[in-house]
Amino acid sequence: MTRAAQLATLGDRQSAVGDACEIRRAFSGALAERLRLEPESFTRPGALARSMRRRGVSTDLALEVESFLRRLDEAAFSESGALPSEAARHAASLYAKVDDDALPRTQILARATLIVAGVLTIGAGTASAFDAVAARQAFDHGVSAYENHNFVTAREAFIAAVASDPAAPDAWADLGTASWAVADTARSVAAWQRALRIEPLASDARERVELVHALPWNSAGYVPPLPASWVFDLAAVLWLIAWGNAAYRASRGRSLGGRTLVTLGVAAGVIAVGGFALAERLSGKHLAVLRETASLSSDPGLGGERGATGIIGEVVRVTGRQGAWSRVVLDDGRDGWIETSTLVSLDTRDADQIRAN
Repeated sequence: MTRAAQLATLGDRQSAVGDACEIRRAFSGALAERLRLEPESFTRPGALARSMRRRGVSTDLALEVESFLRRLDEAAFSESGALPSEAARHAASLYAKVDDDALPRTQILARATLIVAGVLTIGAGTASAFDAVAARQAFDHGVSAYENHNFVTAREAFIAAVASDPAAPDAWADLGTASWAVADTARSVAAWQRALRIEPLASDARERVELVHALPWNSAGYVPPLPASWVFDLAAVLWLIAWGNAAYRASRGRSLGGRTLVTLGVAAGVIAVGGFALAERLSGKHLAVLRETASLSSDPGLGGERGATGIIGEVVRVTGRQGAWSRVVLDDGRDGWIETSTLVSLDTRDADQIRAN
């Protein structure tokens, strides 16, 4: 029995209430089966709605489904959560609307095939259910506090959200906005940078990143508007075309078409290498944001001669470290030493620095 059929059976029961975990499992399973969704679509705040919109579901319906799933999460995983009235029937009704609204299965399957190729290349992880619920609760708390103009509380809530799910672009973007509202410039720039590096096509995050400093293409903080997964997808497609063509020719007793095979294979390899380079750039390695306006020193020590001045919120390249000092390069090419404590690393491995006070 398919997950959609299981969900319909739950909705047809006389009680139409059922167990929260059972309803959530059937509902999310039916959506994943129909829309070809990855597990992380159900663990990150806002990810489900975005994934659904990309598959042709209207914005209003996608947001309604996301909101309903959050209520099911709270009922299933939180002691204080209450199961919505007639939850099973409502879940079945929402799924029917999604089924009618979404793209045909064949189109979704074609897109999913390309996405899987990219995911298999660069790997993927899934947050635990506990962390997902904690992230959503913290995110919702932050949104509520921000709407009430309690910006400090909102900032702390969004810090908790990204601590539970460091790969959630919405939480990073809102952390940046809340930090900006309380004049926490360095944290706001760092958080917006992290959001944009997770979703390079997000125009709103790109606009916010440039609020403090313009970022031309040769700037340290510039983020190419191209997801690395797309590059890997293209490389995978070319590779499949090359070997698919070779297999077809072989089945017809023809030569493998060595020149075409080599050309496509080399092109796929070059593009894949470019994908790894792009992924490393998006990771923020060797980049940092200045916490405050400070002059660079000629030597890694307090007695060094003062030189160029870096501005608060400026993204710099980190080229070396010595003790408590880091050597940085400004966008204009001038370099010098600065205390490491005045930097907020953009490296994904140093996410705690953006969250720390």
